[in-house]
Order: sequence, then structure tokens, then C-alpha cells
Amino acid sequence: MIWIGTVNVRFLLASVLILLPLWSPASSDTDKLTETAAQSDRAPEIERVFQRVRNGDAEAQHLLGSMYLYGQGVEQNNELSTRWFRSAAAQGHVAAQGALGLAYYKGIGVPVDNKEAAKWIQKAASQGDASSQYNLAILYGRGDGVAQDHAEASRWYDEAAQQGHADAQVILGNRYRHGIGVPHDYSQALEWYLKAANQEHPDALLAAGSMHMRGLGVRRNVTKGLEFIRKAAMRGHYHAQYMLALSFESEEMGGPKDMTMACAWMLVAAENGSAEAQDELTRCRAVIGPAEMELAEAAAEQIRARISQ
Repeated sequence: MIWIGTVNVRFLLASVLILLPLWSPASSDTDKLTETAAQSDRAPEIERVFQRVRNGDAEAQHLLGSMYLYGQGVEQNNELSTRWFRSAAAQGHVAAQGALGLAYYKGIGVPVDNKEAAKWIQKAASQGDASSQYNLAILYGRGDGVAQDHAEASRWYDEAAQQGHADAQVILGNRYRHGIGVPHDYSQALEWYLKAANQEHPDALLAAGSMHMRGLGVRRNVTKGLEFIRKAAMRGHYHAQYMLALSFESEEMGGPKDMTMACAWMLVAAENGSAEAQDELTRCRAVIGPAEMELAEAAAEQIRARISQ
């Protein structure tokens, strides 16, 4: 339980764990590909891809790798996917280099090899591919395939963040907030959170809300903080939903006390995975009683409907 001035704020800002994204690949030898194309309602379009592949077109090879990875127009095949990514990557195709690196990192069609993964991801990152810059930052942060180096990780997060990569912006904000690989700087942290929040990134909205409520890097503003938290809650972020529920429990949190709405948001947060909200539900039922709990359940249903829109 964290107290902010006179305000009881049990704020839980989870560390952001963002996995390496999946890429789009797919492939088989050209005879089988032609046969598959003939059976598809997209046969002419797929056949054109095959023809370009036969002519050594790197872009088509990358597309074919993607088709095999996801089984789009061809039978799903990880080995063929990676084979065509490798062919395109060898010709300098940036996206294929990043995809090949991810294949080695995740063991998709090839054995896991972090050094080989880092080599190909580095090639794509060095040519300005934002996703690969983000992935390379993860490798440096974890020490996978490269020596762990938080300063280098932060540098590559910055490269991706400067290109508008929202996940990179959030993690860079976290790093400035906690001084990991960069100087400790709340103002810089908030700046990056706000950039990602402008893209409706739920973690960024929650972090920006936390910063405003605690007065970190900005003048303390509980009302504005709750606005960010409400947006994150409506984007399905269960920590934000839990925090919003708490805001209805006390007028000190910047709004009117409303235990029915507090319990409604607790129900939504608990269903979405908040252990804290699950614990609070027992208290909710004891405080408001069965009749009001029915109202809370009806309000929770309305909230779910708005979130799903």
C-alpha cells in the first residue's frame, strides 16, 4: 500500500515484459508450390509469387517465407519458411534478415542459436528496421547471443522509440524511470510514456497515470492521472481496472465515493487476471451486501460491453 500525500494509492506498475514479435513467413519447393497454387482460389496471385521466387526476387522470397510461416496459400512449414527467409536475407532484404534472426532465436525451422539470431537481427537493426532495433535491445538487455549491456540495450530502444515503436517507447520510459542503462530521469520517463500513450498503449497510459498521481517528472495531478488510468482500463489493462476500482472507494482519490462502481470494476479486473482485485471482492461483498452486489454485477456487464466495442 502506497500513500501519496493524503491519498491512498495502491498502485501496481508491473514491469513490462514484451516478447519478441512473431513475423510472417511460409515456403515449399517450387513444384509443390505450383501444385498448391492450382488448388487455391488465389492461384493466379500465388503463382505470380512463385514465378518471382524462381527469378531470385528477394521481396518475393521474403513473402513466400511469410506464407509458409502462417500457412497462407500454402501448407504451413517452418523449415521452408526459414529457408526462404535465409535466401532473401542473403540478398540483403532487411525484413527477411530480422525474420531469420527471430527464427534462430525462437527455434522456428532451425535449432535455437542466439548468436546467429543476434547476427541477423543486428544486420536489420543497423539498416534502420525499428522492429529489429527493438529486438536487438531485448537481446542486449538479456545477454542473449551478445554480452549483456544495458547501455547498449537502451541505445537500441531509443533508436526504435525515435521511429515511433510504442513498445520501445514504454520500455525506454521504464529505463529512465529506474535508471537502467540511462541516467535516472523522471521527466524523460514521462516524455516517453506520453509518446506511447498517444498511441493508446495500455502500459504507457497506466504509467503516465501513475507518474501524474505521484508527481514524478510532472506536477502532481490526481485528476489527470485518473484520466490516463481510466483510458488504460478501457483498453483492458487489469492493473488499471484495479486502480480505477480503488478510485471509487474514497473521495481522496479525486472522485465521488461509489462502492457499487468500485465493486463493478473489481469484478472486471478480477476476471481479467488481477489477484489484488480478486482479494478485494471478498471485502466488496461484505461491505455493500447482496442487493448492491447485484447492481455492481450489472454495472460490470455494461463495462465489459463498452470495453469490447
